[in-house]
Amino acid sequence: MKSSVLLITYKRFSTTQKVFNAIKKAKPPKLYFVNNAPSPNADENERIQISQIRELVNSIDWDCNVKTLFRENHLLTMDSITSSIDWFFENEDEGVIFEDDCLPDQSFFNYCDSLLDFYRNDNSIFIISGANVEPNIEFDNSYRFSKYPHIWGWASWSNRWSLYDKHISQWNSNKLRWFINNEFTLKEKFYWATIFNKLKMNKINTWDYQLLFTTWINNLNNIIPRSNMISNIGFGEDANFTNNVNDPCANQPVTKTKAPLKHSTSKVKYKSLDTQLALQHFKITFTISFIRYIYSELELFFKKIKGLLD
Repeated sequence: MKSSVLLITYKRFSTTQKVFNAIKKAKPPKLYFVNNAPSPNADENERIQISQIRELVNSIDWDCNVKTLFRENHLLTMDSITSSIDWFFENEDEGVIFEDDCLPDQSFFNYCDSLLDFYRNDNSIFIISGANVEPNIEFDNSYRFSKYPHIWGWASWSNRWSLYDKHISQWNSNKLRWFINNEFTLKEKFYWATIFNKLKMNKINTWDYQLLFTTWINNLNNIIPRSNMISNIGFGEDANFTNNVNDPCANQPVTKTKAPLKHSTSKVKYKSLDTQLALQHFKITFTISFIRYIYSELELFFKKIKGLLD
């Protein structure tokens, strides 16, 4: 492969080692390796695993320019991941990004190389995803376009990442415009408006919902492969968010994407895929989404009345 790679890690040595070994097999020319510091209440096991993870860089045995960011102070999820990606794109114009539980098929690396090159000058493309959690939907080409970015192994460019809005600062001023966007069903609008309201109230500490917001507010496109090339091996009790080991998205099998890629002739978003993702992956239903939206709007309103929010 020819692209640079960023690996973001924390405290799970077992999954990190598997992902690292897959990267090692691909032999990227540059590897950016991030490891978070132990949490303030870390036990001895956590500290040992973090130490083991940091030792992995000593096993690099190919011609590789390695840069490390081993944090001395613990950061929560949102700041840890976004600052890692910031650091990566301050040094690289484009590249491939993994978290420590996203295990790729080897074909993913050439797939990223090809698409980073093919869409380098097309600023309408935001995220090149390696995961397809709905692989039973048929594609004519090697990939399709979606309004939903997947970040279980992905690639992008520094000028696209610069649009990322960590604090969704445009949400209040653009809420009405977003609600009349015809790309979304009403239940999707209620669901995501609730999420964005909660982000504004600092009730969710994450970074990926903001990625969706950035996609939609800038009317960007994301690439989803026909074949799933990433298996999320991190579902379990020690995960930050993906705790349910019986989730259909856990440990999905991977399939090789054949080269050369068969490129899409149209950048129209694939509605059948997006509809399935809304229903199956995000489990969006009208009644629950509507009730939660009304509650979040009332909560947001009263917080503003009390002066707790801008």
